[in-house]
Amino acid sequence: MKKVLICLLFIFLFMIPPCAYGMTATLTWDKSSSADVSKYFIYQSRDPFKNYKKILEVGGDKNIATFDITDDYGLFWYITVVDSSGNESGKSNIVNDVFIIWFKKIFGKLP
Repeated sequence: MKKVLICLLFIFLFMIPPCAYGMTATLTWDKSSSADVSKYFIYQSRDPFKNYKKILEVGGDKNIATFDITDDYGLFWYITVVDSSGNESGKSNIVNDVFIIWFKKIFGKLP
C-alpha cells in the first residue's frame, strides 16, 4: 500500500503544470559583437516552429532576461538583435528551458 501511495504522489507531482509552482525563466546570451546594438527582442511560443510572439525587449547593454512563466508547458524562446536604425537580425537558436526549471523547482537541484 505504501508503494502505491508513493507512486501516486510521484505521478501527481509530474501532472502539476510548472506555472503552479510560480516559475520564472532566465535567459542569457552572448552579446552581439556589433557596436550598434540598440536592444534585444525575446520571442516565445508553445510550438518550436511557429506562432512566436514578442514578449520582452531588453536594452542593448544587457545579456540576461528574467520573466514569469505564465503558460503551463512546452515553451520555446529565441532572441533577435535590433540596431539603432530599427533593423532586426535573424533569430537565434531556439531554446526550451521549462523542464530544467521545473525539475530544479521540485527537486532543488539538477540531476
